[in-house]
Formats: sequence, C-alpha cells, structure tokens
Amino acid sequence: MNKKEITACFQSPHKQQLLEAISSCPNQEDLARLLRDLLTVEEIEEISMRLEVARLLYIKVPYSQIQATTQFSSTTIARVSNWLKSGADGYVRAFRRMGILPR
Repeated sequence: MNKKEITACFQSPHKQQLLEAISSCPNQEDLARLLRDLLTVEEIEEISMRLEVARLLYIKVPYSQIQATTQFSSTTIARVSNWLKSGADGYVRAFRRMGILPR
C-alpha cells in the first residue's frame, strides 16, 4: 500500500479528527484514556491481540501455535498475515519504534 492509498483512507474530516486525537496524546495514560472512551473493552482486547498475532507472525511462529496461544481463528490470523505482508507497513513500523524488532 503506497502513501497515496494510505492518505486516501483518511480523507474525511472525522477520520482526520481521529488521527489528530490519537497523535495529540502526550503520554500513554492520555492515550489509554482516549482509547477506553473510543473503544469497548472487547475491542481493546481484539486490537491488542491482533498486534500480538502480527508480532508472532513476524517472528515466524506457526499458525497452529498462534491459534493455541491467542484463540483466534485461522481466518483472523490469515487476515493479519495479509496486512502484515501487503498492508501499509504499520505493524512493522510500530514494532520497530517500540524496540520489539531491529531497526
């Protein structure tokens, strides 16, 4: 996915507002408060587990082990795998910023 395609996903004013709200958080506490107001507890769990699935896929953990660890279906794991391979590179960039992966 190229920069133009990524930008196109966030064209509308409300999507721009979402990006601004997230990027304006000065620390983890403020971000956690914003995410808790935006998302249900279940959505937070789902998103955090998708991030973990992406990390496990990146380090080549087998699907069966990921499925056993996360309780995600093979379909969901495949979807995360697809975005990890062909998406906007968001997972890998985040992992590198977090120090989970080498730069």
